[in-house]
Formats: sequence, structure tokens, C-alpha cells
Amino acid sequence: GSSSTDILYLIDGLPANSARDGGFDLNRLPPDISRVEIWRGPAAGLYGANASAGVVNFITRQPQREKPYSRIRYQHESYDGRELEGSFSRGLGDLAYPDAYGSWKKTQGQRKNADYDGVNYSFALKIQPMANISSHLRYRYFTSENGNPGPLSWPTPNDRQKDKQQDYAADISYGGLAGLSILRRHSWRTSVSEWGFSESHTLDQQVELLVRQRLLSGLNLTAGSAYYKTEDQSSNLGNTMLDRFSAFVGQEVHLPYSLLGSLNLRYDRTSAYPSQLSPNLGLSWNPITPLAMHISYGRAYKAPSLVDLNWPVEIYPPYYGFVVTCGITFTFGGLRINAQGEVQDTTDASIPGLYAAGELVGGIFY
Repeated sequence: GSSSTDILYLIDGLPANSARDGGFDLNRLPPDISRVEIWRGPAAGLYGANASAGVVNFITRQPQREKPYSRIRYQHESYDGRELEGSFSRGLGDLAYPDAYGSWKKTQGQRKNADYDGVNYSFALKIQPMANISSHLRYRYFTSENGNPGPLSWPTPNDRQKDKQQDYAADISYGGLAGLSILRRHSWRTSVSEWGFSESHTLDQQVELLVRQRLLSGLNLTAGSAYYKTEDQSSNLGNTMLDRFSAFVGQEVHLPYSLLGSLNLRYDRTSAYPSQLSPNLGLSWNPITPLAMHISYGRAYKAPSLVDLNWPVEIYPPYYGFVVTCGITFTFGGLRINAQGEVQDTTDASIPGLYAAGELVGGIFY
């Protein structure tokens, strides 16, 4: 089976997985989600690294001039859980459409030290100077404090964690034919556990350019490139950096009998692990509106996180197992030895050629 780190999570098409550990905290989802798109199976040819098991893309609500929107919601749950959510969207003339969303969540959790207290809000501005040109500016802020109860077999009742994240995103598009997106994300984490104190600051930056062109009737071409860079400062890992350059091309072909074929190819070059070439082939059949079938072949890979690169654990098959029985021997005295490990006789003289160490010698167990 696959783990959660084998799934690529996107927010408005931009990667949301942590470059530090590869995971994604669902508590960091913005409160203004309008729909969710899911792609099952390998999809590196379409989305790049970490899409080995699938892709989940969270699409946020976009400001609209024709539909002003306001809402406030409060919810009380079990385990003293409380949620407060509010949203506001209005148009400013014919050019700008701002919106704001915010949420607060607090719970004591089902176990000791499973409490959570978090705030998540965002501000967005859509600017459309012309009918075929639009731009989006968005700022997101997230902060939380929670306990880490640990597994049931090894509880950690005193482990605590604080997180903070700030996202600055901007994109501009031209009639759906070309688009440029920029993302800058700061993440902070402070942890206190039985192993000690740790803190980290991660800076993620991304620039992506996308171009779409209709070549012939029923033949659509998509091409683009992207650059990603991650810098991490951690009390555990020190200062680390990882960057990646990607280039991709995709083509859709409308075929007879309600068939749609697709071919995608993506190249990823990084500074820390081998380059990857990821293809993806797909064929869809939609004979009638309620019925659709899809078959695809894809190759995907999971990029190592900063923790993987700096704390590598390499275990390769074949694997072997051994039965081991442990025990402790109490000698209630033991052998007398000198500083060189030589066994002494009853007169405290060294016995030639006889040495001892460990639980057999005196002075360890009595």
C-alpha cells in the first residue's frame, strides 16, 4: 500500500506538501474550499514529484463580481470542540474583487495531550483589467498549538508543538492560453519532546509558466516549465537547500467514437538526486453522459524530503531474521581483575594468560 506522503496535495494547483518531511497537515487547508479534484494512480507526468499514488487538488472559492457573498458559522462538537468560520466577498467596481476568509478551531481531543488550537485565514484580490486578462493575489496565514499524544503503545503526554505558516501567491493568465504563477511560503515549527527541543524555519519558492495552444481541430497542446527551491534552517538538520527544475509537455487528441486520448511527458532535474523522466498515457471513453471509462499508464516517483536526504536510512533486500534471547547473570561477587583486565588469584597476583570483562567481574552486580 501507499502512505499519505505518496499523495501530492495541491491548493489551487500549487504544491502543499511539506518539503521538509513530505507530509501535509489537513488542518492547514484554507477555509474557503469550493471543490476537490482527485486523480488516482501515478501522475508525475502531469504534476511532477510525489504524485506516485495520486493527486488531490483543493480549489478555493474565487471572487465574483456578480455574486457577493457573506457567511458566518459556529459549531460545537464533542470533546469540547469549537469551530468558528467567517467569509466575506464583494466587488469593487468593474476591475477588482476582494474576499476574506477566516476560521478558528479548538478541541481537547480524545486522549490526554491531544488538544488543538488553530487559526487559519486568507485575503484575496482578483483584478481583471480586460475580459481575457486576469490576475489573482492571495495571502494566507496559519498558526496552531497542539499536543502530540504519540501512539497508544508509547504515549507521549508531555510533547508539544507550535506551527506557523505564511503564503504569498500571485498568478496572471491570458484567456486560458498562458499563465504565470508565483508562490512564496514561510513555515516555522517548534517542538518540545522527551528527546529535547527543536525548531525550524523553511522557505519554499516556486515559479511556473504554462502555455496552451490548439494546433488543429481536436488537437490541444500544453507546455510549460517550473522552478522550485526550498531552504531550511533547523536545530536538528542545520542549513539545507534543495532545488528542482521541471519541463513538461502534454497533448490531448479527440478521437472518433467519443474517445479522448492524452499523452504527457515531464522532466525533473534536481540538485540532490537523479533526474527523472515521467510519462503518462490515458484514454477516456464517454459514450453517454452518465457513463465514462478511463484507462491510463503512468510512471511516478517520490522525491526525498529534506529529512530523508539528511537522515538517510538505507535498507536493501534480502532481509534476514534471527531469534535472540537475552538474559542477565548475577555473579554476587564475580572475579577480581586489575586495570589491565587480568584475573587475580586469592593473593591478588595476576594469573598469566587469563582475562575477564563484563558481568563476570566483581563490582558490577552484588
